[in-house]
Amino acid sequence: MDRVEEGKICFLIIECQGAKKVMKNCPEAVSIFLMPPSIETLERRLKKRNTDSEEQIANRLRIAEEEINSSSVFDYIVVNNELEKAVDEINEILNNELEKRNA
Repeated sequence: MDRVEEGKICFLIIECQGAKKVMKNCPEAVSIFLMPPSIETLERRLKKRNTDSEEQIANRLRIAEEEINSSSVFDYIVVNNELEKAVDEINEILNNELEKRNA
């Protein structure tokens, strides 16, 4: 918390369950849910990586569907269809949030 109070930004890249705990304990935190364009696209991406078994992929897709269903608790949702666009959108969100807080 000291770094935040000093005006520095902290990022946590965590799963939904952890994010919800952070949002509960630190309500001023800005939360961004990074969403796949679709479950089918996510499945193709996971299979293309060739790092998980079919069972692991099925489990990851099940978890992704559950997380997508609870994404409305986040402040922002960014669809990761094209990496550069998603990065630009996240940067825009962060810049807007910093402007609001420094106003």
